[in-house]
Amino acid sequence: MSVDAGVGTCAVPDPEDVRNQIAIDDTVGTCSVPDPYDVRFGVAVDVSDSGSLRVPGPADVRNLSQVDHTLGYCFVPAASDVRSGVAVDVEQTGTCAVPSAADVRDGISVDASSGTLKVPSPSDVRDAVETDDTVGTLDLPLTSDVREDVVYDDGTKTGTLVVPQASDVRAGVTFDEDTQGTLAPVEDLMSVTVDPDEEVTITVED
Repeated sequence: MSVDAGVGTCAVPDPEDVRNQIAIDDTVGTCSVPDPYDVRFGVAVDVSDSGSLRVPGPADVRNLSQVDHTLGYCFVPAASDVRSGVAVDVEQTGTCAVPSAADVRDGISVDASSGTLKVPSPSDVRDAVETDDTVGTLDLPLTSDVREDVVYDDGTKTGTLVVPQASDVRAGVTFDEDTQGTLAPVEDLMSVTVDPDEEVTITVED
């Protein structure tokens, strides 16, 4: 356009380069400017603003879910692998029941501790009674095989086996633990023929 003796120098931008609905020439601008909350945090937007949109890192996004220009790699455990009652994923809670140390075999790791449950060996458990993954092998004798008046089996049985005194056991015979009998032996009587009409006196000395 000619002006006086010169040429105009005012450049008029295209509508697509002018903020939306701002008048330009005989029309309006069509350039939409995003709000700061739709722009990445710290990135300039508009004249003096900057974005406030915080984008989580891939490590904080569910595995294989889109984030930014990549994929998340946060693995979320299944509820069955999370302690019972602990929140996991969306509106779920863990269902994994963790036994207490007192219910776990001694020395076996459990939770952040180790088990304290003592399991007796089969040889210390009454015969045929279940223990661990087997049965006991401990035999308890009959009362007739236990010394008289000895109480055993949790006070439910009393022995009846009579052990004689040393003075009632032949000398030289070992019995009980290391007890020796002290009863002096009597010489065998000799067989003699006696006249039934004669009086006979037999004296036996110790």
